[in-house]
Amino acid sequence: MVDIIKEKLENNGYSFVAKIDWDRMPLYTAYSLLQEGYALSDLFGVKVVTDSTIHCYSILGILHNSFKPIEGQFEDNIAIEKSIFSRYLQTKVIINGMEVKVTIQTEADWASSEKGVFHLLRDDLSQEEIRNLSSALLRNSINAVKSISNNPIEFYDLASFELFQREIAVFTPKMDIFLLPEGSTVLDFAFIVNPSSAKRMSFAKVNGKYKPMNTVLKDMDVIEVITANKETLGFQLAKLCLYF
Repeated sequence: MVDIIKEKLENNGYSFVAKIDWDRMPLYTAYSLLQEGYALSDLFGVKVVTDSTIHCYSILGILHNSFKPIEGQFEDNIAIEKSIFSRYLQTKVIINGMEVKVTIQTEADWASSEKGVFHLLRDDLSQEEIRNLSSALLRNSINAVKSISNNPIEFYDLASFELFQREIAVFTPKMDIFLLPEGSTVLDFAFIVNPSSAKRMSFAKVNGKYKPMNTVLKDMDVIEVITANKETLGFQLAKLCLYF
């Protein structure tokens, strides 16, 4: 698979690709995922590392032009950044009758995903760079937690809990992106966006369809919150349910 992809890229003038490697999961992890019903193609893939973001998209175009892409299997985690440690393009294509997952990254993004936060830490970082780095790492977690509590100890506990959750990316109708812990509901989203408006939420639309407040959101959902002039009965009931 690596040789076939490398040949296609070289034939299109992409000899500057820094690295093409075969990426696979540990044996026991792969076995466990197969038992859970994951497809074989989810357990391995080809990783392409190049020198710039624009070349990531160019390589993606060559792959989709050379091999048949599988519908619904494309992810753009560069334009829609979920984390500074997971910036990549990912697609699945058919090569010689086999589904193959291909991940495309820049060298800098590959280093960040491999080495984590330690790749970003340097002795010569300025205070401004540290603040920007902290903001990028914590994203909207700080604002979300501050809307719940101003107590420093509670803030620490809540922020720590949120940072270790798996995240999903959801959108407003204007395509503003918000990151929420996996399992978050429409009500959680409303409080992240605007706590005062959330108390007046009468109903919401998820991907254009009316949904109740306790609807669990999925990655890439688009949510529209509809508010009333005063605190709604639905919100009061939601508070009662959360209390018990």
